[in-house]
This record gives sequence, structure tokens and C-alpha cells, in this order.
Amino acid sequence: MTNTTNLPNVTVIVPCYNSGEKIRVVLDALAAQTYPKESYSVLVVDDGSTDRTAAIAASYPNVEVLQQANGGSYKARNAGIRRSRSEVLAFTDDDCRPDPDWLSIGIQTLLDSKADLVGGAVNFEFTNPASVVEMYDANFHLKQEFYVKKMGWAATANLIVYRRVVEAVDGFNESTRSGADRVFGMGATSAGFRIEYEPRAVVNHPTRATLGELLKKNRRITYGKALVAYKPGHFLPRAFHRFPEGFHTQRLDTLRGFHRVRFFGLFYLVEYVRVGCFISAVVSIALQGQRKVPFRGLSGVGRSLGNSI
Repeated sequence: MTNTTNLPNVTVIVPCYNSGEKIRVVLDALAAQTYPKESYSVLVVDDGSTDRTAAIAASYPNVEVLQQANGGSYKARNAGIRRSRSEVLAFTDDDCRPDPDWLSIGIQTLLDSKADLVGGAVNFEFTNPASVVEMYDANFHLKQEFYVKKMGWAATANLIVYRRVVEAVDGFNESTRSGADRVFGMGATSAGFRIEYEPRAVVNHPTRATLGELLKKNRRITYGKALVAYKPGHFLPRAFHRFPEGFHTQRLDTLRGFHRVRFFGLFYLVEYVRVGCFISAVVSIALQGQRKVPFRGLSGVGRSLGNSI
């Protein structure tokens, strides 16, 4: 970092569930950060794992492990926020690998830009570059630059934010397993807080390698989107990806011939599944008579979240 004086203390919060040995990837990467060791700590929030995840995480120095009954990643993040005391909070996921200068660059951007939140780049790592499943995942998910610049929020795979911002919007909505980072970020920017995109603060994220993993991920995301986007009478178009705007084109130019045909075939297959999941979720919500999404955040006080976000 160009200026190492008066740096804020940072807590990196990592929610996890049955990560097993894979938790070592993110913890090794966090241990290798160039940010001053005395100025940051790592808090792993174990969301009711039934394997050795908590024990493995606890074996790392400078890592605190907080355990809770299974309640989802957003409940785990809120638990980590309550436990921490630092001025700045950084979020990443248990399957990610932050670059060594992730925190240094992200914090410097936070300070230099006078922003309240910073969303860094999410770089997809491929196990098989020729896989259309991995290509789909990389092109249609975690579009961080688009999220930050066009929508005013950042995915929690790579988010750095002041504590005062988190407390002002009451943290993350624990009532859903997906989409609460969108609600959190857009709630913050709607309240007047400013978000900045930093492409040099990189977190590496593995692609989904199998069709089953990809469909499972899409079902989870789609249900979360239905909860926050539901408005009676016009929900169907919201189920689809906005093709041109939501397109990464990450490595897509490497696809030729039959592989390109397979990619777009997979695109339409997944979209039909997404629409089916979305309709099912919205019907379920409508039958329950819900017109607003229930919100339970940091304060633990339930309230209603309107449809404006």
C-alpha cells in the first residue's frame, strides 16, 4: 500500500458450511495478504457444519471460529458482524481465493475514493476450459462490475464496507438464502452511501463444474430473486437473464462450432429451468398472501421489506 499509516482495522468474515479441507484454500489466501497483519483478522462463521470444517479453521493462527445452528450464509454473516468490532468489514466466501493484495488494494480504494463500499473483481477459475457448464457459470453469474456500476451493489464474494454502513441498513436479510447481498447493497446506495468498483482487488472463484451443480445454484438464486422481485401481475420477465447486459463474454470467444452450439443450447435449457423455478416460487409466495418480503437483520427485529428494491 502507498500509505501504511492510520490504516483501519479490518475483520474478514467468511461464512461456511461443510467446507471440509476446501476451507484451507481461502484461509491460506487470507493468511498471505499483504495488508499489515496487526490490522486485520479473520472470522470464520460455521453455519452448523457436520464435518471438520470448524476444527480445520480453528487450526489457523489469527482465525477466530464462531459456530451457529444452520440458518444460512446471511445469518452467518450477521453473526460475524455482531461478533466483530472493527471499523471495516470485508466479505468473501469459503470457496474463494483472494489475491494477496486484495485487502491492501480494496482498503486503499475505500480510503482514496471516499466511498462507503467497495466491490472488487471476481475472476472465475476453470477446471476444464472447454466445459460449456463452466463457461455458462462464468458468463452469467457474479457479474461484479455490472452489479456495482449499473445496479449499485456488490456480491459478498468480494465486498469491503464500513461498519457504519452495515449498521445503518440493519445488515443482511436472514429470511432468504439468496439475494440478500443485492438487497443490502441497493438499500445502502438508496440511503445515500456510495459504492466503488475496484478491478484490481481480485477474488478468484471456482466455476460450477457439473450440470447438477449449475442447476442447483440457479434454483437457489432464482428463488431468492423471486422473494425480492415479486410484484403481483408482472413477474415472468424478471425470471430471464437480460442477455446483452448480463453477459460477461469471459472466454466465450474461445468457443467454436459445435461447442458454441452446445453453449447456447445449455443457455436455453437453464433459462427454462429458471423460469419454472421462478413461477413456482412466485405462486408459493402469492398463495401465502405475501406482498412484501419479510426482513430480519442485524437487530433481530422482524419487519417488512418493500418491493422498491
